Amino acid sequence: MDAEAGRGRIGAAARWFPEGTTCAAGNSVSFATGTSEEHEALQESEGMWVLWHWRDGEDASSRPVDPVTAREWLVRNEHFDFLSQLEVGESMSVSEEGGP
Repeated sequence: MDAEAGRGRIGAAARWFPEGTTCAAGNSVSFATGTSEEHEALQESEGMWVLWHWRDGEDASSRPVDPVTAREWLVRNEHFDFLSQLEVGESMSVSEEGGP
């Protein structure tokens, strides 16, 4: 499963951040995992952060992550535009309602 498949299950209000990639020997290599076979995407919905992980041809798994982990992931995957928006005033804090 990829991030597109996960979007249909989570809801339209969620923000999705795909992994950054680079090309090495003709393969797209993930900044998140360092391989061409494993992938990640980060999702934010209502202040909650979820990290999705999958291998080519397999179903994805997900786990909640804290705002510090989410920020590190966003930096590693070069989502600088979103991070600069956060610097202006949007918070990455976890919702008081708890996780999934």
